[in-house]
Amino acid sequence: MAKHIGNQTEFGSERNAALLQAFSSLVAADTGLVDLSRVFHTVVATPASRFYVSERRAAAVVGAMRRGVSIAGMNPERREMFAEIYRRVQHLLDADPSLSLTEATFRVVNTAAPRFYLSPATARSIIYRERCMRRKGVRP
Repeated sequence: MAKHIGNQTEFGSERNAALLQAFSSLVAADTGLVDLSRVFHTVVATPASRFYVSERRAAAVVGAMRRGVSIAGMNPERREMFAEIYRRVQHLLDADPSLSLTEATFRVVNTAAPRFYLSPATARSIIYRERCMRRKGVRP
């Protein structure tokens, strides 16, 4: 179940673009001086279009959680995300026992997430990096 340190998320560029879009919308809607600290706290609490984790990784973690494996050692944001995915998967499996764990996890991961599951500091780092890459013409 351990993820290798340094692995990149399959949906990193999609997540980063969505995060940058949410940031830009919040900054554009703000009048006067922009309190960036508040904006970063707000942007991570913004609903996301999906859970930014692969179906395979989510199924592995949810399967481990169902077997009683603790996820206490995970980053708190990721731990909360997997707890929410687990809760939704359990709800789906209770409603339709014919679903496999993989199918239930696939459905859950591809639904809207209540937030980005990132710390404000991580969001700031991603947003600044994305803005820099776009200015350099590396990203569209």
